[in-house]
Amino acid sequence: MADPDASEAEMIEAAMAAGPLPEGEMHPLEAAPLGPEVTLDVLARRLPKAELHLHFGGGFRPSFVWRMARQQGIDIGMEPAPPDSIYDYAGFTKFIADMRRVSAILTNRESIEAAALDMLEAEVDCGARHVEMMVTLGYHAEVGIDPSDTLEAVSAAFVRAREYWGLTGGIIAEFDRPAGPDAAVEIAHATVAAAERGLPVVGVGNDGDPILVPMRDLAPGYEVARQGGLKLCGHVDMPWDVPDALLLNLDRIDHGFSALAMPDELAQIVERQIPMTICPTSNVMQGPGLYPDIVDHPVGGLIDAGAYVTLNADDPPMFFTDLAQEYRSVARALGWGPADMAGIARRSLEAAWLPPAERDARLGAWQRESDALLEDSRRAR
Repeated sequence: MADPDASEAEMIEAAMAAGPLPEGEMHPLEAAPLGPEVTLDVLARRLPKAELHLHFGGGFRPSFVWRMARQQGIDIGMEPAPPDSIYDYAGFTKFIADMRRVSAILTNRESIEAAALDMLEAEVDCGARHVEMMVTLGYHAEVGIDPSDTLEAVSAAFVRAREYWGLTGGIIAEFDRPAGPDAAVEIAHATVAAAERGLPVVGVGNDGDPILVPMRDLAPGYEVARQGGLKLCGHVDMPWDVPDALLLNLDRIDHGFSALAMPDELAQIVERQIPMTICPTSNVMQGPGLYPDIVDHPVGGLIDAGAYVTLNADDPPMFFTDLAQEYRSVARALGWGPADMAGIARRSLEAAWLPPAERDARLGAWQRESDALLEDSRRAR
């Protein structure tokens, strides 16, 4: 260890005097522990974690959107200066329109696969070891792509991601709520058929404007998926969605932050330990009138109440965030230390819909990686 009373120049000179060391060994200045703030910065990006709430249509990076639009000669109606201006937030209707607009640049299976792989690559760089990608099939059907082709293309990206990076995960096919129950049943049948063909489809969910169609109306689609062996989740965006989620017996609740103000429903969520895929930055960006900052968000209250909380990025580029930033923002707001952050990351992996045959081995490997990072966030093994 360097002499704490020495000057900076003296400490550097002493370290250099030791000469070159074998690979894997550090000089004393290098071996000193990192400070607590930078440790959390590094852990937020490096801890093994699962992304369980990630939208395909909302996860395309602006640079990818412009590149793909140019390559295909598609005019998305804006000058690329600055590129991320396509995601300026100006209300929920523009948000949904933006999602449809950027989805329209994907005109074939090749472009869909490229987009999915680009998203998975970004997640891996944030420490994701498992990703479940929500795909609203109706958006792509609107531009003439059959739901089966969309599922095949995104599945191909997951196959390549596993080959490249050992990433596990799969697709959550989402019902578009405004399309109603008949469309949900149709999507559920297509999704079950895809799973039966061996595609990495893990479940169904729902998305879209929560005002027009109550979530309980989607029950026929959920039942088809349940009978087909798929897991169930859904966007619980409004207070009235919380009892519907419990009625439908969802395996996971997406968002669901309103439950903190609903004691009876929250008690059931806590008792049943239903995982909640909380996306704090997304909620703040869309509703600063309710939660102007992360410290005001219900995530802390839900954790204190004993709810099974996981952190997720939702539509990362559309809300100017990523999975690592979600962990760091919540850590700052709630005063977490390294062990707290590692515990939430572990919970996300345990809530993942992993293949049973490899679940224990994967969780064990990720736990060893996490333990090593807690010793020194710069070294994963």
